[in-house]
Amino acid sequence: MNYEALTDYQKKIAELEYLDNILWWELKTQAPVDSSDYLSSMITKIELELFKLKTSLEYKKLLDNYLDSDETNNQSTETNRYYEQFRKKYELNKKVPEDFFKDYTSLRTKCNAVWGEAKSANNYGLYKPYLHDMIEYTKRYYRYMYPDTNLYDAMLDTYETGMTSSVIDKLFNALKEELIPLIKKLPKEAKEKTYLREYTSSE
Repeated sequence: MNYEALTDYQKKIAELEYLDNILWWELKTQAPVDSSDYLSSMITKIELELFKLKTSLEYKKLLDNYLDSDETNNQSTETNRYYEQFRKKYELNKKVPEDFFKDYTSLRTKCNAVWGEAKSANNYGLYKPYLHDMIEYTKRYYRYMYPDTNLYDAMLDTYETGMTSSVIDKLFNALKEELIPLIKKLPKEAKEKTYLREYTSSE
């Protein structure tokens, strides 16, 4: 029963996300220029509604009721891990003020529209102030969710859960130790490639 109630709630989220994705696709591809403000407004409203669904007390109860019940024994480990991730995302999203999220979403849609104009006009100056604001708002967004975490690590955790910059540094340092000697052994013609010069310039 808990599982069914949770999946029904998530269907509401999925339906709105599907609509949101379609509107984003329309905005980014073939929407007339004079419709961008209207589409941006619609996207902002939908994403705000999604935010409310994902941070509601009802959603929290549904997640807890299922994950803390014996019903998890009837589902696969992958399914339960899937819903644990949703509970983690709930806790993170709950830290973000709703008013800020609304402004952040509105800025994202506006940035996309201005980027299209700037690209067509080959005018970076048109987009530059929006890009600056987008970067600053994104930093604030992640600081709300991860107030005590290195900003890069916080962003990285969104896409690679548990990964940190220190782990990546170790990985790339190990790769460099193995690859650079191999690069230096390449034929002269290959070393002339622009992206290899940095590692062969000492020769």
